[in-house]
Amino acid sequence: MNYRLLKEILEQLEVYEKEKGESGPALDDFARWLLGHSAPEAVRDDPSQAPQKRWEAQMTAPEKDIGMYVVYLNRYARHYTKKALDGSPLTTMDDFSYLAKLMATESLTKTELIQVHKQEKTSGIEVIKRLLGAGLIEQFDDPQDRRSKRVRLTAKGRQTIYGVFEPMLAVSQLVAGNLTESEKRTLVDLLRKLNHFHEPLFLDHHDASLDALKEFVKKS
Repeated sequence: MNYRLLKEILEQLEVYEKEKGESGPALDDFARWLLGHSAPEAVRDDPSQAPQKRWEAQMTAPEKDIGMYVVYLNRYARHYTKKALDGSPLTTMDDFSYLAKLMATESLTKTELIQVHKQEKTSGIEVIKRLLGAGLIEQFDDPQDRRSKRVRLTAKGRQTIYGVFEPMLAVSQLVAGNLTESEKRTLVDLLRKLNHFHEPLFLDHHDASLDALKEFVKKS
């Protein structure tokens, strides 16, 4: 064990506690403080090093970890889904979720179906085309608006959903991993809160710049 390094960390922790007046600092707060105080003095005082310092601070920010782990979870889920859909007419998680949504409703317009899945229009149209080509859904004129098309499940689509229901249930259980029931409920509450924040930005301010979208975070 590197006792010299451990001694230096403990000395820095003592300084941190004196500055902050805390006897039990959070690890992430201490890490950010340590990063700033362990940099060479010339780097800390040189304005030209500000971008580098901001980058280093961002690398320890919790927001970075949230984004990173959400991306990882999405990749894990898609990996498991590919196994679950093997041998079925479905090829992607989007294929399944589009059919599952139509299973729960009589029909939707193409735009409604795409929006409920928070997808770009071009990506959503590709999913719909794939499902139409496989005979899993069918389209028909919207009786309220002849310019619009509605889609609904076919008998084949319903049978397909039934056939992959159990494997997809296993995917959900795998993604939830080793969380306790209480942790699952807490995570659902947090994800629902994030969804309520992002949904109007995606649907109502889709073309806004990133700087404009960042203002919503400050106001929330």
